[in-house]
Amino acid sequence: MKKSAILGATTIAAVLAAGVSVPVAAFAGNSQYCSGVWVCLYKDAGYATPLGWRSAGFSLESVSPGANNQTSSWENRTGTNARWYEDQSGGGTCHTMARYSETSMSWPWEGNDNLSSWSGTAGC
Repeated sequence: MKKSAILGATTIAAVLAAGVSVPVAAFAGNSQYCSGVWVCLYKDAGYATPLGWRSAGFSLESVSPGANNQTSSWENRTGTNARWYEDQSGGGTCHTMARYSETSMSWPWEGNDNLSSWSGTAGC
């Protein structure tokens, strides 16, 4: 067995023994921008043009005027559901960003380019 395989198996065993939750699916998004444990917003489909990011558990907040109604894709790399709203201060329709998930294009029924506020404390 190669040394790298032994190290990889040892690392996985240590993570499992520690009870750390590890997402099963690999992310197709922009790992260079949204690495680690973040909720990330992008202006364009396909994770292009980063708008902002937050760690899990952030309180409800409105996005900046320059980011308002601009989001077309997002990633949630945290173990907590997050949510976004179509209006400032948590108003309007609520959309869940499920933990360990992403969407490369928000479809019209999901409110493409309608995100105005968001929170990392729970889903809708």
